[in-house]
Amino acid sequence: MAPSATLPGGAALSVVWLGDGDGDGAIFNTTTGIVVEATLLPFLAPAGAAVAVGISIESGPPQSAGPDFDTDRPGSDQRCFPEANISACAADCGADAACDAWAWVPGPQVGPPRSYPCSNNEPLPRPYCSLKRPAPPQTHAPGIVSGLKPGGGGGVPITMLLLSARAAGLQGPDPAGSTVVAVARLAADNRTAVDAAIVDASGAFPCGPDGQLCGDATLTSLDPTQPHALMLYVRRGMFELYVDGRLVQTFLYGSYPAPAAGGRVGFAANATAASFTNVTVRSLTLE
Repeated sequence: MAPSATLPGGAALSVVWLGDGDGDGAIFNTTTGIVVEATLLPFLAPAGAAVAVGISIESGPPQSAGPDFDTDRPGSDQRCFPEANISACAADCGADAACDAWAWVPGPQVGPPRSYPCSNNEPLPRPYCSLKRPAPPQTHAPGIVSGLKPGGGGGVPITMLLLSARAAGLQGPDPAGSTVVAVARLAADNRTAVDAAIVDASGAFPCGPDGQLCGDATLTSLDPTQPHALMLYVRRGMFELYVDGRLVQTFLYGSYPAPAAGGRVGFAANATAASFTNVTVRSLTLE
């Protein structure tokens, strides 16, 4: 594996997957974890730019764009509504900028129409269509038909630890607006940091009376003009990331435990160039 990785600047998100050159990337699964260490060199983060630099994790094999019969993608429902057929549901997703995947549930339904959170708890008869973001993994479900946004080309969502999240509207804990540490979920067919759904972010949070702010016991920001040591542990559907020896947080990157198919790890950058040196990858035996 190369001891360094460089990502060019650009408006779209670029990802370099780690590996030995065969395209498989840094592999992990339910019995093998990995430890990734690297040094992030200084990068440009001009005020107002949609800058994001970080580590990306992709779990599971590439998925079919669909339609996939007897297959559901449970979770991530944004809205659902009655829809007559499969092709119309897929077209609804294609026309919705906030849709990454869809699922069509056929009729008839036994009993009265049920209420669903994605329909504002209004009774929803079958058949119906559910639009989702981000794209959840596939599961077997007799009768249900699902797929990714038409033209997306398949893939799986990326979980990305962002070292700058201005693109998502986050601000640093200080007036200067220093970079913010956050975890984002990127859609399989629209991998841009601008469209990342922020899962969590470190920083001050409202507490107490009169809008008082409290800090949290983790890394909340970093200086993009300085190099930073990164260490990532990935195991069984969880990851921990340390920056300069400080624990940022522990997160799930998918289901727990991770599917046997495993996944890969890489580096990512959006709207800026980024360079990582002293890259090493070690295996963890989890049996």
